[in-house]
Amino acid sequence: MPAIEFSRLRTKIELLGKVYNQPGQFLKDLQDLYFFYSDLTFQSGKSNAANVNALKTYRTPLIINRELERLLRPRALAEPEETLKIIDELWQTKMLEPCQLAAGLLGSLPMESADAVFERIQSW
Repeated sequence: MPAIEFSRLRTKIELLGKVYNQPGQFLKDLQDLYFFYSDLTFQSGKSNAANVNALKTYRTPLIINRELERLLRPRALAEPEETLKIIDELWQTKMLEPCQLAAGLLGSLPMESADAVFERIQSW
């Protein structure tokens, strides 16, 4: 996992904003970002401890999702319909970080989207 250079991370997130209205491309580019910052040195093996988290993970630093949420929040407020499409795509990945981002973006939607938010919470 490379050290996080925030200017580079913000640039990558800004590039994600350019494909915000294309959920499929957004997801592909986001997965590339997660892979870039993932911890490839970790090798999961059999463990006697119970698997607390059933979702697969990229093992990215927490700051990645925090920055994603922080920088995408204005788009979530301005474009709730597009954001809901992205949230649905993220949730379908069944990967930890995209699901966490989906939940964070869901919480960033304006009050006018409350029905759609509750609908997704119930289905999740």
